[in-house]
Amino acid sequence: MVKRFWDAAETELDLYHVLSDMLNRNTRWVEVADAKAAAVLVFIGAVIRTIADPVSDSVRAISADDLLHPEGFIVVIHALFLLSTLCACLAALWAVYHAFMTLIPRVSRQPHRGRMFFADIAARDAKTWRAAMLEATPADLVDDLLAQVHAASVIATAKHTHTRMAIGGLFAVLALAPALYVLSQLT
Repeated sequence: MVKRFWDAAETELDLYHVLSDMLNRNTRWVEVADAKAAAVLVFIGAVIRTIADPVSDSVRAISADDLLHPEGFIVVIHALFLLSTLCACLAALWAVYHAFMTLIPRVSRQPHRGRMFFADIAARDAKTWRAAMLEATPADLVDDLLAQVHAASVIATAKHTHTRMAIGGLFAVLALAPALYVLSQLT
């Protein structure tokens, strides 16, 4: 007969420690996703600042007078630069959106009001929360911790999905960077 891990625990306190370790591990995954999303925002900010001046120069260069200029090649270069910049900006917006979706906290747990989750504690006054804690059995606390481990896993998964999308957008911007550089030098 196979023993479940909670059957092997000598006390409910042992089980509580195992679940606390799981929760801490999931919380670290959340922190990793947040750090990566912040790094994406820093890189996107640097890229946008780098291309801002050449973009404004190209916008000024493509005016009604320049379109009629006999050297149409220059106008084409400016237009290609602006098109590449538009693509880079769309990729940057994608990355920024997903980075912010990573960083936005998700703290609601409507179906179950626990005793240990910080948002559930804060939703009650101190006296009510204290009474709930003192009335709780060890099994109640284990159930609360199980719910927290699951909630943290869901949050970590969502954050890593958004972080992966943000990094994809950053890579698209960085892939366009050589074209933007070359075209900006020709303008």
